Amino acid sequence: MNSQSANTHHVLTPSVSSLSSPPSSPQAFSSLSSSSTPASPTTASSSPPSLSISAARQPSQEMLWAQLSYIANGPSSGMSALISTHGARETWDRLIHLSQQESEQDSCEQLASLVISALQNHMSDDDSAHSSPQPPASSRSTASSRPSTVSRSSAQLRANVVATAHTWYRRLLELLSFPADVLEMRLTANKRLHILYPAHPCWPAEKLERLLLPSCSSVMPICLWVEGDASLLIEPHISGIVGSRQMSDYGKRCTQEVTRACYNAGSVVITGGAFGVDAQANATALSMNQPSIAMMAGGLANPTPSANKPLFSEIVSTGGALVSEVPPYSVPFSSRFLERNRIIAALSDVLIVAQARYRSGALNTARWAEEMYRPVLAIPGNIDEPSNAGCNRLLRSQKATIVTDISDLSGFLSPTLSLNLSKPNPDAPTSEHAASRTDKHAPEPLSLEEEILHLTARQGKTVDELVSKLQPRYLAREVSQSMGLLEAQGHLIRLPTGKFVHAQHP
Repeated sequence: MNSQSANTHHVLTPSVSSLSSPPSSPQAFSSLSSSSTPASPTTASSSPPSLSISAARQPSQEMLWAQLSYIANGPSSGMSALISTHGARETWDRLIHLSQQESEQDSCEQLASLVISALQNHMSDDDSAHSSPQPPASSRSTASSRPSTVSRSSAQLRANVVATAHTWYRRLLELLSFPADVLEMRLTANKRLHILYPAHPCWPAEKLERLLLPSCSSVMPICLWVEGDASLLIEPHISGIVGSRQMSDYGKRCTQEVTRACYNAGSVVITGGAFGVDAQANATALSMNQPSIAMMAGGLANPTPSANKPLFSEIVSTGGALVSEVPPYSVPFSSRFLERNRIIAALSDVLIVAQARYRSGALNTARWAEEMYRPVLAIPGNIDEPSNAGCNRLLRSQKATIVTDISDLSGFLSPTLSLNLSKPNPDAPTSEHAASRTDKHAPEPLSLEEEILHLTARQGKTVDELVSKLQPRYLAREVSQSMGLLEAQGHLIRLPTGKFVHAQHP
């Protein structure tokens, strides 16, 4: 997966746990979600669970969502579509029912049909103007004996879904092989972890819904595992601080200063929990006796990197939180770091890249933030130092707002938005007559934020519509970032149609 374009568009996650350990062994569950080897549908079939076992398994809400997430094994548009169409409980009941069919192949064929139908409904409901659902695989071109391009594509989709449905089937049987009390202990790491799901009071619904924006086209996590204070995820303002694992002394100082500025403004910091900039931001929060969030790529039973475990323990003990979207014993292989980045961007009301190399994963997080219309800030650095190349690249391509002084952060960090953050572009064409006016009653020019609110006061506008009205005085990046800031502070409301409207004039 390309680190710069890692949208999680896969239908079902093909990863499967190791099934070599006996199901009755406690060690067997420790390996769940730990392997990235795809399951082959042609290997020996597992026996369906007995009706008595299945009928007795009525999980609690927490365990329901945790088990659905375990089956999907990561972000999955297929599982998300099933839950959106049928609800979590009915999705679970349908999976249980399918597991009782005569053969694994029959179960997986029916599951594939269910998933494809849900995906088609989901696509149609989301935005029929942008994309229409593909016809069933049985559709054929009437003009030729060969399948059409769409039909071939649909057939390939079905083949992929059927193949991965075998993975889901086996992961379900693996869950059902454990007594409910043992399963709960393993899925909560001995009750150390909270499990957040959409109806949970600490579920950050508004922020995670940014993942569904048409510009982003990602999927929401099925659930989140949290160690520590889960309420941090619904704080009014969260600032993401990201950067390279190998930071210079300059990068360390910059990270410390921006972290302090965030807390002084009343914002909570979220990082990826990695070496370098991430760890420094969390450590600076600890030095201020402030809670912070670390979003992990792997499971929380054994958070990585292992060298940061003392730091992670301190984060939790001082009121902070460790967060993951994958089950407790999941291994953080490379794709999960990129998937993790999208959640950091979604939870962040502003993203600050403190120091980054040219190919730093922090740039992937910045791209996610840009697609969600989150303000992205970057600190420039010496052009002779490779550790600054990523931030300089963001600034050169106008993907981020430059930070030359800590005071530059103030307008992006305050939980209470102060309008007049942006001044009109001085290069905008103005008449000599207007420029020479000295009438003390002449109105002050509107700031960018005020213009956006004015334009959306009576009728909703899309990002593209606002950009076309505000150019050439403002860049598209300036418009989208200001809209993100206004939305974060509650001044703009994003409608299901994708348009934005002034919160006071819905």
